[in-house]
Amino acid sequence: NYDVNECNLLTLFQIELSGIMSNSGELKVVFNLTKMHAPEGIELPIRTVLGLSIQALKETLEDYHHPENKPLKVKIVIEGNTQKNQSLRDLNGGFIVKG
Repeated sequence: NYDVNECNLLTLFQIELSGIMSNSGELKVVFNLTKMHAPEGIELPIRTVLGLSIQALKETLEDYHHPENKPLKVKIVIEGNTQKNQSLRDLNGGFIVKG
């Protein structure tokens, strides 16, 4: 057995991800940038990291969402913005997963 630490763009950049389902059935996904730190030697803009992560989340949910279930409304929230990365707020939004 091997103990493998998770390794993806979010963990590399120390971006926390959380999700909570509301009573109305909406999934709120929060990307928290409070502890974000770009690793040395990786020249990838944070906007690209978030964009790829949101796209990967959408495709994963589409793969696992059963067509017989009602559409899933997903709300994306970017938290922990600083003066330096305020422009990332425009990534807030959402999408609907139909399955």
